[in-house]
Amino acid sequence: MKRLLLLFSTVLLVGTHVFAQAPFTLSTATGTNYTAANGVTGNAAITFAIENTNSTPYVLTDVTVHFSTHSNPTNVDLWYTSTSLSGPASIATPAWNKINAAPVVVSVTANDYVPVFTNMNFTIPGNTTYRFAIQSSKDIDYSGASPVPSPNTFSANGINFHVGGAQISGSNVGYGGSFTSPTNNPRWFTGAVTLKPGISGTCTPFTNFSLDSTNTTGVEVNWTPGTGNSSFFMEYGPAGFTPGTGTPITGTYPGSQPPVYIGSLTPDTDYDIYFGEICNSGADSVAFPGPQTVRTEPTCPPLPMSTVFTVSAITPTSAQIDFTTTETNFDYEYGPTGFTPGNGTVGSSGYPVVVTGLTGSTNYDVYVRVNCTGS
Repeated sequence: MKRLLLLFSTVLLVGTHVFAQAPFTLSTATGTNYTAANGVTGNAAITFAIENTNSTPYVLTDVTVHFSTHSNPTNVDLWYTSTSLSGPASIATPAWNKINAAPVVVSVTANDYVPVFTNMNFTIPGNTTYRFAIQSSKDIDYSGASPVPSPNTFSANGINFHVGGAQISGSNVGYGGSFTSPTNNPRWFTGAVTLKPGISGTCTPFTNFSLDSTNTTGVEVNWTPGTGNSSFFMEYGPAGFTPGTGTPITGTYPGSQPPVYIGSLTPDTDYDIYFGEICNSGADSVAFPGPQTVRTEPTCPPLPMSTVFTVSAITPTSAQIDFTTTETNFDYEYGPTGFTPGNGTVGSSGYPVVVTGLTGSTNYDVYVRVNCTGS
């Protein structure tokens, strides 16, 4: 065990010394004619793309979106696709997948760039392009074609941030309009993205790294080992802990395979996880340049809610759901009658629960759950 701990400390020291590139931001605010004077009302979306030309992954950590006060408040989701990189967008599974587990509720107090998605850990593999869509439940801003914004691509450190009239395979990247099928193009996403190096080192990079809080006291760590790598090292502890003072976990391939389950954690608490792999008989390594952070699920009390639901205040685009409860924050998902949960439209509401974005003369199934922390 002492030998393993010594090896782990050495690898972290090497990683800290070599991987020093700081996070960086690409913003349309540095361009011209990004006025955000165009857009649509209601449940809407705007698309853009991020191209990673490096051989190693980069991590998308933050997305800022320009909003105007008429959107206040709005629920915002972030989608991505690896296949529909340009042209008309049909933002739905299986081609598109939602990144955030629940909508981000955004309060808009001024017409400005608003940080929406923060402290993310979304990996864009090396030599890979992903297209993204911002979905807003209440109106969305973007820049139109008069005057034409410039440039279409913002670049740094091997990352290209494509918007509007940037083309992939001869078609525009930027489409704006009603969710799920925005048709106006080219339209220029107006906002910013922040990225940081994903993993660095001389071994084959591992891929598909993910952290998931499986319950209030457990976290699942999963990844695909890099080809030729012989083992992995991991250390975890409360967010902000000093490497070397946490709990180490190591394993040798092919005997130890992901995922790894970490238990006996504290509910509703942030944890940092340092992770890397070793190759060439221990001579080389590949690792994240810093910790990956995950939060365990909160302990929610049983939902004291009646089994009788009342639907009222029905309009062509919304409905109100009433029931007996002491809770104040709720998430909902709806879709055509018989839809599969996970493939519907999601939102958040206080009490009573008001579901928006509906279509007249349509039957819906609605699922409601309590959000005991409001986050």
